[in-house]
Amino acid sequence: MPSTKQVKHRAYTRTGCKTCNLACTEIQRALAVVAPLYTKPLLAPLIDNNRRIRKVKCDETKPQCQRCLARGRTCDGYVEVTTERGKTGSFTFVNYLNHGPSLSEALFLQDTRQRRAFEFYQLRSSLELCGPFQEETEVWNRLLLQAAYHEPAIRHAVCALGGFHQEYEDEALHASGFLRTGLEQYSSAIKALVAANEDLRCMEVTLIACIVFTFCELLQGHLGSAKAHVHSGLKLLDTYGAVSRELDRVGVSNANQQRPYFPLSTLTILFRRLERQLAEIGQQTVHTARHSLGSPPPHLPDRFQSIAAATESLEIIVDRLTGVTLEATTKQLVKSSSEMAALRDTWYLPLSQQLDHWKKAFDRISSPDSTRSPAQANHHREAALILRLWYLVSRLFLLLDSPNEVMDYDGCMPIFRSMVDVAEELLHVQNTGGHESTLSTTKPRKRKKTPAPIIEAFVGLKPKCDPCELERVEDKDFGTLRPSYFSRLPILNKAVFTCTALSPVPPVFLIATRCREPKLRRQALQILSKFNRRDGFWDSNLAAVCAEATLYSEELHTTDLHDQRGKGGVLMETGSAQQIPATARIYGIQPQFGEGRSLTLEFLKASPQAKVEQHSEMSHQY
Repeated sequence: MPSTKQVKHRAYTRTGCKTCNLACTEIQRALAVVAPLYTKPLLAPLIDNNRRIRKVKCDETKPQCQRCLARGRTCDGYVEVTTERGKTGSFTFVNYLNHGPSLSEALFLQDTRQRRAFEFYQLRSSLELCGPFQEETEVWNRLLLQAAYHEPAIRHAVCALGGFHQEYEDEALHASGFLRTGLEQYSSAIKALVAANEDLRCMEVTLIACIVFTFCELLQGHLGSAKAHVHSGLKLLDTYGAVSRELDRVGVSNANQQRPYFPLSTLTILFRRLERQLAEIGQQTVHTARHSLGSPPPHLPDRFQSIAAATESLEIIVDRLTGVTLEATTKQLVKSSSEMAALRDTWYLPLSQQLDHWKKAFDRISSPDSTRSPAQANHHREAALILRLWYLVSRLFLLLDSPNEVMDYDGCMPIFRSMVDVAEELLHVQNTGGHESTLSTTKPRKRKKTPAPIIEAFVGLKPKCDPCELERVEDKDFGTLRPSYFSRLPILNKAVFTCTALSPVPPVFLIATRCREPKLRRQALQILSKFNRRDGFWDSNLAAVCAEATLYSEELHTTDLHDQRGKGGVLMETGSAQQIPATARIYGIQPQFGEGRSLTLEFLKASPQAKVEQHSEMSHQY
């Protein structure tokens, strides 16, 4: 019977010292060179000698080979060779540093201030514009930078945005010349657009620059100029979209077209957001309310795969609901009108069903994934809270028979309370970065107030009553009109500027102006004053000023408080919502944009005869 015993063979090794290996290699190279010069009989002894040399193998003694030492050679040591059998399972991480030029250097930005502004946008602004909705960074961190690489107009516009953003975050940088850099680059971008050729590519570049210009104006607090950019961009977008669709219809090949920097759908979404914000603050829009109602319904799966998908679907629902609300407010439809009843029958039920479906799909992803980093988890939490705020405010509007009936908001107190709870949690996340410390134990970091629109006059309030006890703070750079109330409130962290899909400011502003419950509206007012953020056209500090003026005006007419004013004229707190009569309610605030940061706010109040009565003004500046 044959033996089944396995014989262990020593594995062949090629781990001899460097000197022995080098000697063998040099001999082989020499033989290869001289081989053509010798006949076979003459070459045989050399080959035999080589074989004999190779049979004297390295003894692999460490640290030095004994055979090398015996022959008087210097042993050069060994090469470390790792075999599959000898792996220890440990990993070595190697960081490969990219020593190539930065993008600002690759773009040949020779001016130091211009390069700094561009790098600020690249490293900061592009990551912060989308707020907590980090899935949208591709637009600002990739698409816009790619366009800036090829187009001088966009390059200058991006530099301008970086300069304005630096100056916005810290007014102390004003002395460093970032504001001047922003203005110079803004001017250069406009000149580059004027010199461009008039073709489809030029239209796209103009649209992209128009969006960046809008942000530049908003950072400076120039609401009127920002609105003009949005309106011009929307009109050009209609033309650009029609031309693009016509080229697709006639079958123009991609080879004959330049690949767009931004997809048409992305440009449409960005302009649609800005237009919706203008509608929210009472401005006339380019498109009618029916335009929003004509958008296709959202895709609502059983479970959203990401916050971005949930945001996209909710944004469509909010757009459609904004269209219904805009139609009702523009025509001043009351709940008893047949036209308002038709709107409710046509839109409220499907929108309510879509909102319910969205909530179920959203609840399944709203918990942070354990695999996320702390920063990612914090962004996820902040985005989820903002979406919850907008879900609640959408649910509130669907409960109303008409958005114009200000007293009907009293039936929405449970939703108002939920909104305040969510807003307070959001403020906690924003100011503490998601740490578990409470706001009461967190020491606020004070900073200078950001340049905001300057309210120059209140319109619609009693001339003998000084609304909000306004005082003018003289500043050589920014003349600011603020209620003295806000000078006592700490401003937390740095100022935030985003172009986020859904801002938390409008829902909180709605609580402060529509809710009659004194405690809730004061909580909302305090949250607004601490947000210190500007999301597109929505500025939290300006919203807080408007909200306090509304609160003051409505509670000023409270019958139980007429005799409670002290000698200093300080208004006492209202005890309950029932103390505020319907005739004291302000049903609307109409902003009128002036030159620069000038802003006039017109407060609209129902007269005792239930007729609309427009009162006189209030002005503010960013």
